[in-house]
Amino acid sequence: SLSNSINFTHHTPIANHLDFNLSTSMEQLLFGLWTAHIHSIQTALPLFNRQLSLLSSPEAQFGQSWAGLVDLIAECLFLCNMTTTDVLQHLLPPRILQEEDNVPLQIANITRLQNRAVFLIDTIYTLNVTSQGTLERDWIKMMCTQSGRAIGREMLTLGIYRPELLVEGTVELMKIVKNQSPDEECLISLS
Repeated sequence: SLSNSINFTHHTPIANHLDFNLSTSMEQLLFGLWTAHIHSIQTALPLFNRQLSLLSSPEAQFGQSWAGLVDLIAECLFLCNMTTTDVLQHLLPPRILQEEDNVPLQIANITRLQNRAVFLIDTIYTLNVTSQGTLERDWIKMMCTQSGRAIGREMLTLGIYRPELLVEGTVELMKIVKNQSPDEECLISLS
């Protein structure tokens, strides 16, 4: 049969080229980069509240969701190199979302992965808002160690392609948090 003669593998761009473990000096450099980036978003976002209301509700929701996701991306000191950025930016919608777009997962004229990205980004934001920030506070605790940040980077890079990785990574992160001393303070946190 055809399936026996062809080796089917799940192709994930860049997956075989990344090491999610970073040196301490690279993490220190990224800490400065992400601190500045988060500060600029926190400064600019309130200035554009009125303009946000001019967008369609799906686009406004996605914009708010994206800004919230950047906080989580920053906490794991995500490595923003040209290769990773090039691959991941193609997961974002290539156009402004319209009122008639059937969010989630049914947006016309965008790919299945782009639909999934919109859904995941909006869902993460909604869960954080409805939990009154618990999701973000827990994520920050999970990002307090180098190993936790490496898992976070892997989840954010590959989770859209392999959603089961989001569950597996969360389980591993929960184990890391469980093994942390209750009075241990997170030395690297952007919050």
